[in-house]
Amino acid sequence: MARGRGRIGRASLATALSLAIGLGLVSSHTLDEASASPAATSSAATPNLSKQLLLRLHDLPRGYILLDPGSFLPPAPLFDCARIAAADPQPRLAAFLKRYTPRGCLAGYLRLFQVPGEEPAPLFVGSAAAELGSVKAAEAGMTVSRELLTHLTDHKPPPQMRPPETIGEATRLFHWREAKIIPDRVEKASILVWRWGSSLGVIVADGDSFAATDRAAVELARRQQKHLEAPSPYTREERDDREVALEDPALELPVYWLGDPFTPANGLPRLFLTQTFSATQPFPGAGLSYTDRPNSYYAEIVDLGIWTPQEWRAFRAEEGLPFYLHCPKPHRLDLPGGRAIVYAGWSRQRCNKRGVGKERGSREYGAVVHFPEVVVTVEAQDPCEDCLGPVERPYNSFKGMATIARGLAPRFRPAP
Repeated sequence: MARGRGRIGRASLATALSLAIGLGLVSSHTLDEASASPAATSSAATPNLSKQLLLRLHDLPRGYILLDPGSFLPPAPLFDCARIAAADPQPRLAAFLKRYTPRGCLAGYLRLFQVPGEEPAPLFVGSAAAELGSVKAAEAGMTVSRELLTHLTDHKPPPQMRPPETIGEATRLFHWREAKIIPDRVEKASILVWRWGSSLGVIVADGDSFAATDRAAVELARRQQKHLEAPSPYTREERDDREVALEDPALELPVYWLGDPFTPANGLPRLFLTQTFSATQPFPGAGLSYTDRPNSYYAEIVDLGIWTPQEWRAFRAEEGLPFYLHCPKPHRLDLPGGRAIVYAGWSRQRCNKRGVGKERGSREYGAVVHFPEVVVTVEAQDPCEDCLGPVERPYNSFKGMATIARGLAPRFRPAP
């Protein structure tokens, strides 16, 4: 994608995994779709029942995505279940962990944009839950919750405050005065822990003031409490946040895409949308990533960059093409609603005056598609330079680039 536009979202926020460490979650990917009541179900029998108790993406205002720990391909969000552990725990916490061997689940959400007119929302929201199998275990968990949170709050016990209201059957509120959940940011954060029967819920909300974060944490806890009372599977469809970045009301330019999935009729493989990005300052723009095989090292990745015509002209004059081609040769392609230029070049080559040379490397392609309101750049990424054996890249061809150029269409955007 052109210049990595909009990559403020997922991979650059990998350090938010510190929240998972702080809440004592040791990685595990086992899913459990049981739907029994948490008050009557053993956590040993259904170790990931807690996933059904989490705050859902649709419980949040528009503009949030699930945080990603670094992978560009789904499913890899900050969304997991595991045994709760802690490094060098204090005696009371160590005794609790040894006796109950609790498990918990976690979801982390990042706000990409704020919808005008809505109540200010936290940049980061963390939702955690643990089904402990008995009221006695959950009460013990409430007792040691402050000690457990020290692994999130730089080993400093967070001060306990009076909660604005009681959520569930018992509630504790903590203030994290120098929260460092998001890289290069220091903010205030409210941490709300509450009990419902044999289940515990946790909400983390960051912001500029504790008055704001307390309000946000209480409101989000109310919404999560509904899932503690009536647990249900957190489905993949509910977690689908791939198009959220394109819903920003401040993104005032049309977005051209290939749909999802993109199924050409000329024998090329289907492409699946994996991620989207957007930016509004200092200029509007967007990006979309597609792949032919999700979750595979051997997948071909196709990136689309969306530019304003003015920005494209400025970039073209100053830096040339946004993809790396040696000795690029243009081929014009007429389209019903615009025009495209498909470039063919080499991955390695010393160009002379004739545009040819040695050390050619592999044949590489890219495209620039001009529409009246936007310019779309197309790049087929080399998916795996270290893979054993060749990787098929059918879209890295004139046919592939022409197919994408002809398949681009405006994406429908719902009204604010």
